[in-house]
Amino acid sequence: MNSGISWGTWATLGGAIVLEVMATLSLRASDGMQKWIWAAPVGVGYLGSFICLSVVLRQGMPIGVAYAVWSGVGVAFTALLGALFFHEALTAKIGIGMALIIGGVVLIQASAQSH
Repeated sequence: MNSGISWGTWATLGGAIVLEVMATLSLRASDGMQKWIWAAPVGVGYLGSFICLSVVLRQGMPIGVAYAVWSGVGVAFTALLGALFFHEALTAKIGIGMALIIGGVVLIQASAQSH
């Protein structure tokens, strides 16, 4: 972890990730908004995620690190939970792609720590 970034900032970024994944899964559950009951979790999730992400950036986390972690972890969790809840494919190629995303996030974080 970058020594200049507080645990609270990381927790807020975690909240942004959870909200974004929740919104994306809700959007999938809505079946293209055919089921309007899911509109509220979609809107609240995305809005809350962007608010949390803006707080993280105001607290000093570099945008490259914040966005890499937010999007990379979000993609991985969304794919895993999509497979679990919606029986979507989770192939070896998808697994390799997620590993590459996680590796890229680790490299970005390591680079931020060295500066």
